Amino acid sequence: MKALWLGTWFLRPYYERECEMIHCETPECAAEHANAATLAFCMNGALAAGLEFRLMVQECQKRKVPVCWMTCEDPNGYLGFVREAQIADFVFTCCRTMIPHYRRDCGHNRVYWLPLAASEALHQPMPLALDAADLVLLGNHYAHWPAKVRLMETILKPLLATGRTLALHTYPTNEWPPEIAALNRGATSCYDVARFYPEGRIACGASCQAGAGIDDFAGTTMTSQRTFEALACTKPYLTVPSDAYEPLGFRNGEHMAWVKSAPEALDAYDLLAGPEGAAMAERGRAFVMQHHTYRHRLQRILDAVDGKAKPEELE
Repeated sequence: MKALWLGTWFLRPYYERECEMIHCETPECAAEHANAATLAFCMNGALAAGLEFRLMVQECQKRKVPVCWMTCEDPNGYLGFVREAQIADFVFTCCRTMIPHYRRDCGHNRVYWLPLAASEALHQPMPLALDAADLVLLGNHYAHWPAKVRLMETILKPLLATGRTLALHTYPTNEWPPEIAALNRGATSCYDVARFYPEGRIACGASCQAGAGIDDFAGTTMTSQRTFEALACTKPYLTVPSDAYEPLGFRNGEHMAWVKSAPEALDAYDLLAGPEGAAMAERGRAFVMQHHTYRHRLQRILDAVDGKAKPEELE
């Protein structure tokens, strides 16, 4: 299958491993290649190209090539990006509970839940480092996001207070408390994370969106790509609750461990650090490879375009 990718390309490296992909940044490129394409992808941020993006979409639509827009920033980024979704033929959101908003503002039902995923090519297990820390965390901290605060208060601070060690990779301008920021080993590219997970025995993290899974934002069914990539790299994974986990098929204590309190975090750490943690990591990787790779996400998009995927039924 041949596809076009229009404009902003953050997610492109994951999908281009699943099909033949041509990256277009001009209307002329889209016009040249659209007739040979099955569909065209674009993602949140594409309108940064302004008129160029709109013209690329028009070139595809003139040639009956479905334009599929996806976002990895819901629910937080909805208001900033919904104008892009309105231009596309099909809309794919990483947060299931945003579907009614897109249906209302786009005026159609061609809106689907498309969670983030793991890449079979990029997210592979690697041997544990000889000097591995107890925990490894790849990601940023936002002090005003409840999910991040819960991760800090429920998992990181209690475990570090007991002498556990942390390998942290984050951007230097982030909002970590000084004592945790001091552990930063440097930022990573999202495309080579597999080589950093061996720096810790147990991976930990939280959804990257402000309210995902937190009680006062109940129902925001979005979870970060970190969830999928850590499990795909066969890491025992310790996290806080997300309303996305169970709808995605994950089970607490079977594929990962999510905890609601510091005492639970301490108990879960002891479990994950032993043989059951290794077995859980193997189950987590197997489940992700079976259900949650970008190959699966591409098939979801194709099914939607072909009319095989029915619009989401929401309660």
